[in-house]
Amino acid sequence: MDKTITSDNMDGNNIPSVTELIEKTASTVEQNRQENATQNATLTTNLCSEQDFNPWLDTKPFIGKTTVIQRDLIEAGITKSLINKYLPNHEEIKRSHHAGFIYLYACTEILAVAERDDFKIDFTKAQLRRIKAKACYNKLIREKIDALEKLKISISDWTVDQLVKGAIRSWEGHNSDCWYSDATSPATKRITLNFIRHELTEYPNWLRTMCTSPFGTVNNDLHYYLQGHIAQQVYKSFPELL
Repeated sequence: MDKTITSDNMDGNNIPSVTELIEKTASTVEQNRQENATQNATLTTNLCSEQDFNPWLDTKPFIGKTTVIQRDLIEAGITKSLINKYLPNHEEIKRSHHAGFIYLYACTEILAVAERDDFKIDFTKAQLRRIKAKACYNKLIREKIDALEKLKISISDWTVDQLVKGAIRSWEGHNSDCWYSDATSPATKRITLNFIRHELTEYPNWLRTMCTSPFGTVNNDLHYYLQGHIAQQVYKSFPELL
């Protein structure tokens, strides 16, 4: 019978001890660390390393203080669901000068909660979910990077002179040869690179279809990688634009 501890079978009466849960989680983290160590990710590092896992809440940020704000709790690894469950009472609510409310939590209550076994189990389960989500995200980014690396642009029919004049004409909205007298300036090179990227490639379509995150928004890392990938091909064909 499979006795693997997962987030699905940790509820109910068969709740494992804190020690069992920590040992299982540490084993999972180490396995993920070894698997990730074999991957050559360009933009991401090993997201599931032993540094990602600490079975106990680090209470140092809460010692010697009277209260902390919600952001301090989240940065310590206490999720909003854990806050709602274990720290439902705010010691004080202070109006922010910028926006919304600031929720203050008593450090004495936080330190007391950190010693509870049920909190330790839920805290570790939350970390398991976070590590799994990071591993999935890392895999997705790697797959998208592999796909971006295969993209090719075709500008071999153009000369540098044509590219620069086309870029300036597009920038100015008309033929302005006076700009071309300074074709080696950084500004002109930047305009030309932007012209190539936006007008001579499928950049808008690639950005929409290949650089989105699981949430449907553009991922900045993939966005910058796509720009860099296009620039590398441009500079390889036209080193004058460097």
